Amino acid sequence: MGGSYNDISLDQGEFETIVGSLGVRITPSTRLSWDSIIQYDNISDQLGVNSRVRYIVNPGSDLYLVVNQGFDVEDGNFQQFSSELVAKVGWTFRF
Repeated sequence: MGGSYNDISLDQGEFETIVGSLGVRITPSTRLSWDSIIQYDNISDQLGVNSRVRYIVNPGSDLYLVVNQGFDVEDGNFQQFSSELVAKVGWTFRF
């Protein structure tokens, strides 16, 4: 969990930024893990969610399933504006 607050003064004007994030990692076995992070910032008024499942087939050979979602936050309501599902394979070949 983390966050930052910045009070910025420029010649063009002043503004404040607030960024907050919350991350979770669950590792039920040495081969399987789930990482997820949620991040919000007040300038774009958007919330982003990234979630990844990793399965280690063999050392150096991994399978991933990744979900990314973006939400606009208006008056406490969440309006989804993007969604992405990606499968990845990382494989090491030994000669």
